[in-house]
Amino acid sequence: MFRQKTECSAEKKTVSRSRYPTKESVIREIKRRNSSNIPIYSKSVQTGKFQDSSLYKQGVKFFGSWKVSVKKAGIDYPKIKRKSLSRYPTHETVVNELRRRSNRNIPIHSGAVQKGKFVDFALYQQGVKYFGSWPNAIQQAGLKCPEVRKGIPARLPTRESVCEEIRRRKSKGLPLYSNALTKGTQFTDYGLYQQGKRLFGSWRDAVEAAGLDYAEIIWHRPTSYPTKETVIQEIQCRRKKGLPLHGNRLRREGRRTAALLYRGIKLFGTWTKTLEAAGVESTEIRRGPESPYQTKEAVITEIRHREKTGIPINALAVGGGEFVNYSLYRRGLFFFGRWSNALQAAGLEYPKLTRKTIPSFSRYPTNESVLIEIKRRKSENIAINCGAVVKGDFRDGSLYQQGMKYFGSWQNAIEAAGFDYWKIAKGNRYLTKELVVQAVIARVKDGKPVNARALQKNDCRDHI
Repeated sequence: MFRQKTECSAEKKTVSRSRYPTKESVIREIKRRNSSNIPIYSKSVQTGKFQDSSLYKQGVKFFGSWKVSVKKAGIDYPKIKRKSLSRYPTHETVVNELRRRSNRNIPIHSGAVQKGKFVDFALYQQGVKYFGSWPNAIQQAGLKCPEVRKGIPARLPTRESVCEEIRRRKSKGLPLYSNALTKGTQFTDYGLYQQGKRLFGSWRDAVEAAGLDYAEIIWHRPTSYPTKETVIQEIQCRRKKGLPLHGNRLRREGRRTAALLYRGIKLFGTWTKTLEAAGVESTEIRRGPESPYQTKEAVITEIRHREKTGIPINALAVGGGEFVNYSLYRRGLFFFGRWSNALQAAGLEYPKLTRKTIPSFSRYPTNESVLIEIKRRKSENIAINCGAVVKGDFRDGSLYQQGMKYFGSWQNAIEAAGFDYWKIAKGNRYLTKELVVQAVIARVKDGKPVNARALQKNDCRDHI
């Protein structure tokens, strides 16, 4: 048995050992990668297609840093780093790539090269580096920068075509304000918007050049109130329906109500002045619904009613939670200064109420109740090991907490209930040293890894 255990330990040690156990092995691998034209700068060794994290870790371990490791292999680190910076190390490579993209009708304006489907950020960086700017790089490649920047021919190349498209959208009832054209909605036409700005200077000028009133277009946007009369009419309508008119409520309710608020402020200066113009007093909307507890007697009556019906009346229950009555709580504070004083005025003792109405934080207030629940779970074949009680489908955190509180540990609670903790622990298949050794030998015969990392994290893990 001891000989088998030794062989197993040796096998475990062999599996978990790094491929580069010595300085010489690290240097040998670095030279091999360099001779095979495999990148050896730090980023390529740590991540990417040519990753070898073990080599990087061992190099840092033996030499202090990866840079020193490369130097120890007789390689100039700055040279290999410069080589790895870009696929375009010279002016000619940048120019050739630009011409290749142009011949294949691949966009080469700055936006297409920096992001999107045809992105090549290394090309953009090297072009700016060698030629000072991206337009200069395009010109050095013998291409015309203005033509290239368009990418593809504009759909609306002239002013007349832009005006015609604007009139067409107007005739079909499609919106023409800027947000509808640019914000990614079903009415978006970013090309029209951009061409309008480029050819006319601004979108407003483009719309007016098409013979349309820009102000009228803006007023017909959804959720807009173009005049003072429309704002006042909406306020009065909301007042008749009993809808809130407080500024914060309008801001939070939605886009249309927020638009009403902002248009009122823009047209009248402040929201208070807007309400006054609509014949609504600001104090009317701030006051809100009156509390049903206008007197001390009303507060005391409600407290006694809650006590008789068994509804909690401690401060936490009244101020928030399932049995909340915040209006009662606030009026109690208003009349009596403190909630305990309100309870005393109702002829009730606050300390006793607190103990009575605030339930224990657990359903198991005594050690006997904990033992009864453990036995019940066992009789119903519900797992009672620590992991199953703390988390999982059958968790009961309150039971675990109270068991720890009364017995010092969950194991003691299980044993106090008359059970052997180690026998009922779920999945504990290795109760003796012999079973552990046999399991390790079996894994080695099956070709499964037995190093610590594999047992804990891999698909073949077995950390029970």
